[in-house]
Amino acid sequence: MSEPRRRGGSGAIAAVAALAALVALVALAVAPAPAQDGGSATLQWFLDAAASGSPQGQTNLGHVYERGELVPPDRTAAIAWYRKAAEQGYPPAQYHLARMLAGGAEGAATAGGAGATPTAFDWYRRAAERGHPDAQYEVGRMRAEGIGVPRDLSAAARWYRHAADQGHVAASRALGAMLAVGRGVTRDAITAVRLLRPAAAAGDTEAQFQLATLQALGRGLPRDDAAARALYQQAATAGHVRAQFNLGLMLAAGRGGGRDPQAAVRWFQAAAAAGYARAQNRLGVALERGEGSARDPVAAAAWYRAAAEQGNAEAAYNLGALSLETPGLAPAEAAHWLTRAARQGNRAAQYRLGVLYERGDGVERDRATALTWYRKAAAAGDKAAAAAVERLTGG
Repeated sequence: MSEPRRRGGSGAIAAVAALAALVALVALAVAPAPAQDGGSATLQWFLDAAASGSPQGQTNLGHVYERGELVPPDRTAAIAWYRKAAEQGYPPAQYHLARMLAGGAEGAATAGGAGATPTAFDWYRRAAERGHPDAQYEVGRMRAEGIGVPRDLSAAARWYRHAADQGHVAASRALGAMLAVGRGVTRDAITAVRLLRPAAAAGDTEAQFQLATLQALGRGLPRDDAAARALYQQAATAGHVRAQFNLGLMLAAGRGGGRDPQAAVRWFQAAAAAGYARAQNRLGVALERGEGSARDPVAAAAWYRAAAEQGNAEAAYNLGALSLETPGLAPAEAAHWLTRAARQGNRAAQYRLGVLYERGDGVERDRATALTWYRKAAAAGDKAAAAAVERLTGG
């Protein structure tokens, strides 16, 4: 009669440990957080469950130390308990350990090789291989961005797909964005739309932006400017910078609804203030022309400069041209900014730079250099530059 007891002994211990972990987890989830000097009985449940070797109990105790809900917060203790559970192959613990390592000095930047201490990526990967959707997303993100591991868009897409298949919203958006433009995968707008729609409906602003762009281009679904504008509006209102810029463009042009230059400028200002170079340049255009606001060449120049200093070639050209045309601005800067834009392949800048060198305006007159820039602009399709080449070379 005693033999069944001996065979079931280890199972009974495991069951008790699991029950203790469950009781502790429920206590943490439903009970209000006690004062620092209270909750000793609840804390003891966590300690007993963890001490029994239960990975669930160890993970729960890691939560306690990380959140500081029954004890003062203790990052080191949290990591230690997560690690104990992670080393038993428990995916939630592996994920939480990776998350904490990724946010601190304990996680090395590069994934460990054979015999090395596992890094954040290593633990994410272990949890991902066991089907943890958040970990699968993180592995995909680290692969996509080259964080701690070589950048591998194809591998990123595979991990995003694993997580998306489990309903992970961020992974669905990330994979949809890759499929929309063919980044690391074969472009598939129809599948991109299918993935982006639930994420957009859940309020994911990047998904809303990507879906709006597909809608505006008519890729994966019929072109619908009004629907695209509405999606951009949702994302822009929530602070998505590129959506703010694209919404401004649609308002300025009257695409998908009435034309509203004043509202367009407000959205350009929002995106420009966030440092988006394209919005800074477009705001400069509006201020230079007096579209949706009073004409202000000085303010326009300031926004052009902000964008140009980020490498925006169109803004560099606009600043150079404005410097030549507006009293009170420094004409000596024109050649500098036009040269920057011309070297980035802006054909309008190449032509204007040719004019400066031919005439000696702000630069030393140099017919050969003028001809060089005219030829570059002409090769890019500038008809005025082609005529200048013909004039200077005699045909």
